[in-house]
Amino acid sequence: MFDGDCSFCNSTVDFLFKKNSKRSLYFTSQQSIIGKELLEKNNLPSNLDTIYFYSEGKVYEKAAAFFI
Repeated sequence: MFDGDCSFCNSTVDFLFKKNSKRSLYFTSQQSIIGKELLEKNNLPSNLDTIYFYSEGKVYEKAAAFFI
């Protein structure tokens, strides 16, 4: 989950999406319906200064989300 209003974030997600030929990663903004539901379900604030990575029921934040 990323900041959907951030140009840098969107460019990064576009780049990663193009490299994701196996379609093993999915992206959603924190502002989207799915993003809001995941944040609420996991009792997380919408923090547009960070990214979240959700995998197998666990949410990773910041650097952990990027390097997992």
